[in-house]
Amino acid sequence: KYIVQILQPIWKTMVEVNTSTRTLQSAPPSWHSLLLMLVVGCSCLISLPAVISSIDSATTKTSITSPLFEDFISQQSLGWIRIAFAILCLLITIWSIQNPPLILTVQYSKESKLRKSPFSLGGLKKQLFFTNITWILLGISCGLNGSLALFDHHDMHTQWLDGNKWIYRVALWLFEVVAPNSLLVSFVVRYAIWPNAIKNGVPTDNMKKPVALFMHNANLLISLTEAGLLGKIPVRLTDIPIGTLYQLLYVLMIWSMTNHWHPSGEPQFLYFFFDTTVGFTTTIAMAILLLFSLIFSVLFSFLDTILGYLNQNIFAHALFIIVVFSTMSRFRD
Repeated sequence: KYIVQILQPIWKTMVEVNTSTRTLQSAPPSWHSLLLMLVVGCSCLISLPAVISSIDSATTKTSITSPLFEDFISQQSLGWIRIAFAILCLLITIWSIQNPPLILTVQYSKESKLRKSPFSLGGLKKQLFFTNITWILLGISCGLNGSLALFDHHDMHTQWLDGNKWIYRVALWLFEVVAPNSLLVSFVVRYAIWPNAIKNGVPTDNMKKPVALFMHNANLLISLTEAGLLGKIPVRLTDIPIGTLYQLLYVLMIWSMTNHWHPSGEPQFLYFFFDTTVGFTTTIAMAILLLFSLIFSVLFSFLDTILGYLNQNIFAHALFIIVVFSTMSRFRD
């Protein structure tokens, strides 16, 4: 109570309004959003020692480099499939950077104090969407895991890799970050961003472009294919804080960039649910996103158990992946 009484007037003085244009000059996060970030962040940091102490038990060479269905996919094929995925991610990212700038008009809620003012995003700045960053990390994950599988198959750099176990730890953590967050990206696009655009009568052309469709849908398909058909890389319940910290860091980046998207310097956000001017609605939206992220991480953690009921049948695994993908992906209005 006393902390709130102290912070509230300070926060109010930080929000300056230009009375002639009624355009906000700043939009700092609310105290309750900061409190949510602080509580979740501290909880993740407290659990890190347990994560680090148990990581080596999961990062065996077999778990990273061996195929799930050895009768259908060789270790060499596994490596090259992962490398192909990495090359796809790289090419799509280059395509996105080379494309003309994206003109973005965020559809804020009626309660928002921000203007629905279009601003341009081009080049590397366009890669700061959560979707794009997760896509880039997915490419790095596929490239690293594919290389490790090929190195092991050809018995290359074996002694060096055995002496540098941290590479396997990074490989595991990367996949544990991108796999659940790929599911989160596809879920948010299908059930929040796309419907919100249609509801506000905004054209959805940007989301129908090939680059966007790849990043919103292929990311999920690649993650599910890796987990359910290709490899044995686990997503451990104990490592969920790693993915959560990644999300919290992204939110901090979004807040720090609030006044750097629009040429006028007025506050804007890349996503309507990060709008800090709508009070508790933002905090609730952040809590819901963190909750769904937790659910998706748990889903990936129990994927081995779920697929275990399919008796290691590659066709049943493929059908399961198709069902999950069809419920999360979106290609049209």
